[in-house]
Amino acid sequence: MAKALYFIFLFSLFFSASLGAQVSASSAEQKHLTFGVLESPPLVQRTPEDFLQGFYIDLLREYAKLHNHSIDFAVTRSTSMLEKLETGQFDLLIGFNPEQYPQAQWIFSKESLVTHWAEVFTHISRSGKIYSLPDLDKRSIGLVQQTNASTNLKNLCNSFQIRCNIKQYPSNEALLKALEQGIVAAIVLDTLEAQTYQNQQILHSTGIVFAPRNKYLMGLKGRSEALLQNLDIQLAAWKTQADSHYETARQTWLQTPQAAPVSPLSATPLSAIKQPLLTDRVRWGLMIAGFFILLGTLLLWRNSKQGMRMLRLERDVLQRNESRFRNLLENIPYGLQDIDLNGQILFANSSYYKQITIFEAIKEAEEQRRVQQYLKVLSIEQPEHPDPIYTTLKCRRKSGCAVRMEWSYKYDEQDQLTGFFVLVTDVTGVGETKKRIRDYHIQLKKVADERKADLMDAYNDLLITAAVFENTSEAIMVIDLEACLTSINPAFESMTGFNKEQTLGQPLSMMASKKHDASIYPRLWEKLLNQQCWQGEVWNQRANGSIYPGWLSINVVLNSDEEVTQYVALLSDITKRKQYEKQIWRQANYDALTQLPNRNLFHRRLEQAISRVRQDKHQAALMFIDLDHFKEVNDTLGHDAGDELLKAATRRIVDAVRKNDTVARMGGDEFTVILPIVEKPDIAVQIAKKILEGLNQSFTLNQGEVNISGSIGIVICPKDGEDLTTLLKNADIAMYKIKEHGRNGYYLYQKES
Repeated sequence: MAKALYFIFLFSLFFSASLGAQVSASSAEQKHLTFGVLESPPLVQRTPEDFLQGFYIDLLREYAKLHNHSIDFAVTRSTSMLEKLETGQFDLLIGFNPEQYPQAQWIFSKESLVTHWAEVFTHISRSGKIYSLPDLDKRSIGLVQQTNASTNLKNLCNSFQIRCNIKQYPSNEALLKALEQGIVAAIVLDTLEAQTYQNQQILHSTGIVFAPRNKYLMGLKGRSEALLQNLDIQLAAWKTQADSHYETARQTWLQTPQAAPVSPLSATPLSAIKQPLLTDRVRWGLMIAGFFILLGTLLLWRNSKQGMRMLRLERDVLQRNESRFRNLLENIPYGLQDIDLNGQILFANSSYYKQITIFEAIKEAEEQRRVQQYLKVLSIEQPEHPDPIYTTLKCRRKSGCAVRMEWSYKYDEQDQLTGFFVLVTDVTGVGETKKRIRDYHIQLKKVADERKADLMDAYNDLLITAAVFENTSEAIMVIDLEACLTSINPAFESMTGFNKEQTLGQPLSMMASKKHDASIYPRLWEKLLNQQCWQGEVWNQRANGSIYPGWLSINVVLNSDEEVTQYVALLSDITKRKQYEKQIWRQANYDALTQLPNRNLFHRRLEQAISRVRQDKHQAALMFIDLDHFKEVNDTLGHDAGDELLKAATRRIVDAVRKNDTVARMGGDEFTVILPIVEKPDIAVQIAKKILEGLNQSFTLNQGEVNISGSIGIVICPKDGEDLTTLLKNADIAMYKIKEHGRNGYYLYQKES
């Protein structure tokens, strides 16, 4: 009995100390965690209220809730996140891959948070052209610069002998714009990035995916192992449960069109966690040993229960992994075998191979001997890096199939050869495939022979096109999709003075002169993209700096898929045509003898003056001038003298008016003067007096000296008329009034009562 009491006393004392340690450990487990994240919707994104939400946020908040931790998330930058992890500002970083950071000081979770991959998308309006990988042949595929997608896509296409034109863009926005404009037939996006654009009804998935990648939790070696281990166990448990929080978060953020907003969860400070205080644990253990024995028993039961739960979780992880790998081994289209040195199969991914030796599966005896001899040689030589040997064998099956067997060494922990690994591939259809390829080549040659004449015609057409390109008098330019010149003909060099070295690779706008504003070529290019053709008059600058007018026509070049590949432009020098048009216009609007505006131009300028009077509410004046005694000079001295007198009278009338006034010849000895702005009628009277003063002076002609005068009728607009016909009629009436009063004067029109 004494021994029993002594044992109880020691057990109480021991368990008191154990209880203190257990409480301390339990208090340490209840801690505050800080995770560093990069903003990447839908994994991590901000709400309009500047809270964080997303797949990672939901997942790790649930973990913290289950384990009674408080948690914070901090959005960081890639340039500073590693430093903050090393200095302890972050407990872990979320969403990274070991391939990105292979340095020894980093450690990663074994369970991935999410798997994503690269996927090929077309525009929603052109979703019916690409269904599988071969459909990418000879098409333009766009992707974002500085990503691994370019290399992965090239390797994927090369492995299937698919030729696709890969174009790179600086951002997702530029990539989508190129897809909308038809510059590329399809684009490559990460599945997570593409989710936003699919929700906007922009993209259509082709189902072509490649380059899968996983994202993990990342920590610092020597500090983060325990936390990562707990997270791995929790993640593995979630993944085995169909209705777990992991599956709920994945459905919410990674599969549905729009994720429901999540309210931010405030972190719980350490001060809010209740920690039991244990003072003088030994003394209390001695006083109430029975209580501690009972409490210790409960704690042992709780810990054992928790340990059992952890063991069950680990067992579930192992079972799930085993099921996953066994499912993989049983469903891959290859035979996998583990054999010993005698050829006995130790493991295979088919129950048939487990019952027989590898030699029994070989039908021909000669093949059996050859494989046995090969195994013997491999066992003896054991090269350091043996090359795999490919052997075609006939298997003992009713259908009789051919297989290719690839052998490699198997060593134990002491580097002793214990057997071989064999990869078995069914190659029965290879011969048939080769035959189909030969038949296809024969058919292809037949088609090529049939098209020989067509190819020769096309070649002749190319020769003719090249001759036209080299010898035409019009400048021809080939322009790429970036509006840069890629080819020019000799006529271009002759017309502009720019040679190929100065031109190729330069933008089309290099020829623009300052006679255009800076937006002429951007606006031209915008219309060309919308209408697929453009033509119009441009003012270009030659290499020597001279400016000339040109007529520019640009048309698109389409490939068989109706995609724009380049542009062809024709440029003509229209300098002579412009000069001819200017000459024709002058002949139509100016008097040939006096070089004054004729009746047509006079009518247009009078209409303009009347329009400004209406708009600005001011006055204008019109004078009708008739030369007195001109007919006598013309009849007496001849037409040459009359023409000379008209030119001299023109100069005196022009000298008498203001700079912005218009003097026109209506025909014969009749002239008109438009005064577009007069503050009062007296200004028109003063100008009329100056005209009369000039006309009253003698004119010295080749035939002698002559004297004439003038009769001037004046009307004021709008007082004397508000239209061209009324003003001309009233000016003519005023001019005849002065004729009736003896000529050589002016008359200001007065409306008869």
